[in-house]
Amino acid sequence: MPQLLKQVGKAPLRVVVVEDDAMICLLLSEILEEMGYHVCAVAGTEDDAVAQAALHHPGLMIVDLSLKDGNGIGAMERIRKTGPMPCVFISGAPLRFGQLGVGVLCKPFGEDDLQRAIQHSLDSTPPARQSA
Repeated sequence: MPQLLKQVGKAPLRVVVVEDDAMICLLLSEILEEMGYHVCAVAGTEDDAVAQAALHHPGLMIVDLSLKDGNGIGAMERIRKTGPMPCVFISGAPLRFGQLGVGVLCKPFGEDDLQRAIQHSLDSTPPARQSA
């Protein structure tokens, strides 16, 4: 179970999964739930990812780079216009590390790899600014 969730009384971190392959989306959502996260929404397009993030205000996004309609980086650029948002990018395409200027978890990956990527994203994302 993720370290963040071991604290008594802490609500599970809310996650939006953005993946246009329905089977991968389902499996990833199940893995995240088993790890102790709460998958509050799933999206299959860039526009849907932006809408779901605005609606659910998740604490983390898991986002496929390549979507049939749009792309993951475009979605996160739009989402981050409203403030910081931790994100783990995933991809089935072979990429060299740092090729896109972001960290990418390459499919297939294991639960330990996913947890490390999540923790890195959470640790490296500045906290959201509080409005006055």
